[in-house]
Amino acid sequence: MDPSPKRLCHDLKTERPDVGRPLPAILRLLPISLYLSGAAALGFSALFLWQFKLDLEARDSWRTSEAATRSEQSHLAAEAEAINRESKRAEEARKWLQGSEPMQEMVVSVVQSMQPGSTLADLSLARDKDDPRKISFTMQVASGGPAQLDKTVNALAKSLHYRPYFTQQKQEKGGAIAYSATLIKQDRKEPRLEPAASTATLTPVATPVTAPTAAATAAPRRRPPPAATQPEPRPHPAPAMNNKHLACLFIGALIFLQLYGIIAIKAKRDAMTTEAEDASLAAESARQQLHITRIQLASLKSRTDALRQYLGIWDTALHMSPTEEEGQTRINDLIRQGGITQLSGKYDPSPNPGNSLIPKVLKAELLFEDDYHKSLDWLGEVERTLPAARISKCRLTKGTTSNDIKMEMTVELPVIDVSGTSTPKA
Repeated sequence: MDPSPKRLCHDLKTERPDVGRPLPAILRLLPISLYLSGAAALGFSALFLWQFKLDLEARDSWRTSEAATRSEQSHLAAEAEAINRESKRAEEARKWLQGSEPMQEMVVSVVQSMQPGSTLADLSLARDKDDPRKISFTMQVASGGPAQLDKTVNALAKSLHYRPYFTQQKQEKGGAIAYSATLIKQDRKEPRLEPAASTATLTPVATPVTAPTAAATAAPRRRPPPAATQPEPRPHPAPAMNNKHLACLFIGALIFLQLYGIIAIKAKRDAMTTEAEDASLAAESARQQLHITRIQLASLKSRTDALRQYLGIWDTALHMSPTEEEGQTRINDLIRQGGITQLSGKYDPSPNPGNSLIPKVLKAELLFEDDYHKSLDWLGEVERTLPAARISKCRLTKGTTSNDIKMEMTVELPVIDVSGTSTPKA
């Protein structure tokens, strides 16, 4: 017999239902999916970023082009506005100069038409205030009769192209004939100026309510209580997740983040593509507007070219007396240089409504008596030296001696608004 004591060990361990089950075989594809999604994320991210960069450069390029086009269009619009201002000033200058036709040639034409033995007692020329192109012509022929009157009117029509309107002729005592008419020049060549949506109403639909049946209203039957049984022992709950599950979740989260990153980058690329397309459309629209502006500007220049040249020709003459003092000084200098006898003189500045180029005029009411030739020569000198001046009234009557005449005249000198006289080049 073995003297040493024997020790017995009994295995008292029970079944271990709390041990986690192995993962399904399909989850072995997760690592492979992680690698594939990582490679796809890198590839698509690089592609989308490259396209994003190209679209960014295209957008900036289109916006730069649009800005340059808008800038050029604004310059052309400013040039067109300047041309319109110049054309308006030219139209106002032409309106003034149309009523400033020389009167000396009319007086000379009347005097030269007088035949031997005919006598001119009175001659008066006065411009209409509302339309200076119309001249009120009054003449009294003391001797010569209707034949002399017809010759004088025909001389004005043939040599100076003045056509009489509203003529009146009256025989006075002593054989004198008083004639009056409105003269208008005929051969002027004008510069080329060339539904609500219906609202639908919703009708509420009544839900039918049915009365409860007898079966439904009857009290529910009670089930008998189950027989008493011995409670079975509950196994310990298995742990929800183990390390393998956590690893799978982590890999899935990585795959999700990679896909989300690709989608986010693609969304930015798509947004930039949209911005580039919008910039392209805006630049194209700006180019079309610029093309239309160029055509309109060329048409404007063509239509107003003659009118602006007209202003350029008369610009110096219009600015000979920009102030009232200078205008009065010029007239006094002409009187002194001509040596003509002045009986009276009055200077009065007055407004010229409806003309922004010539807002005021210096009106000089003058009365002279001197030799016939000297007086007419001085009248011509005034119109030659001050070509923009307007002789609004001129009346000739007999003077004290046989060779003298009295000349009553009103001279209007334009006072130019020098604040906007700069004109652009065509």
